[in-house]
Amino acid sequence: MYCPDNGRASIDPALFFRMQIIGYLYGIKSDRKLCEDINLNLAYRWFCKLNLGDQMPDHASLTRIRQRFREQTFQRVFEHCIDQWVEAGFVTGKKLILDASLVDANDSIESMVERPDGDPDAVGKALVQQ
Repeated sequence: MYCPDNGRASIDPALFFRMQIIGYLYGIKSDRKLCEDINLNLAYRWFCKLNLGDQMPDHASLTRIRQRFREQTFQRVFEHCIDQWVEAGFVTGKKLILDASLVDANDSIESMVERPDGDPDAVGKALVQQ
């Protein structure tokens, strides 16, 4: 515990885990970036139960809390949260969502083979002949 005029304010454990869930779900690896995104995104603030005037926790405090919990404790609490979501029906595991982002292929124009119409195996045969 800190005295009122010295050190950082403590962070509610529920707020800490809400912030970690956002970081996990949205792939935010940096505590500094996580605090910045939560500060700017109203949906994130709503999920964390932070009002517009509420002060964001310091990013260094998040790192320290994670170090104090150790990985095993953090993992158990996180799994317990997911179990509760499954029991409440928020997570069913029946749908699969994929990201369909475009990625540049590592190929060259010279290696491309024209596909003859009507014969799907012709491409493989043409590659073997080259």
